[in-house]
Amino acid sequence: PKLCHRLDRDTSGILLLARSRETVMKMGRIFEQKNIRKYYLALVAPAPEINDGTIDAPLCKGNGDARDMMIVDPSNGKFARSEFHVLERAAKKVAATALWPRTGRTHQLRVHCQYAGFPIIGDAKYGDTVRDSEMIDALGIASRLQLHAWRVMFPHPKTREWLDLKA
Repeated sequence: PKLCHRLDRDTSGILLLARSRETVMKMGRIFEQKNIRKYYLALVAPAPEINDGTIDAPLCKGNGDARDMMIVDPSNGKFARSEFHVLERAAKKVAATALWPRTGRTHQLRVHCQYAGFPIIGDAKYGDTVRDSEMIDALGIASRLQLHAWRVMFPHPKTREWLDLKA
């Protein structure tokens, strides 16, 4: 099997693999042409104030102590857009959220959620570790990044029939 795309190490869910180099190349074109939709599920805290929204925040690699992180930078960042929809909320404390990255930047969803004021629970790089520890204990969930690659939709590389995969 050959990897067609990547997920952050701590993200669970769908991972696309191909059996041949030819299929990997065709999948690469599908990604390049943005002929693919990827949806994620995340637990975020606090809950967003609105149920639906778009986050437009240009991203670039940080420097200095933050060189292993992506940062929002209106001057030097590349265009990045994410959409979100709150599926369920527990008052203002936590929300189960569906996320759709319209662009594909490194750590995009993690940075965008943090930037919008509702970081993903369990995100050691972009989240609030003290608050997350309390949330993880209160919810009784695993102490890991609460981000799941839930659904991917794209045309089959050979038949062109649309596939809708869910995990």
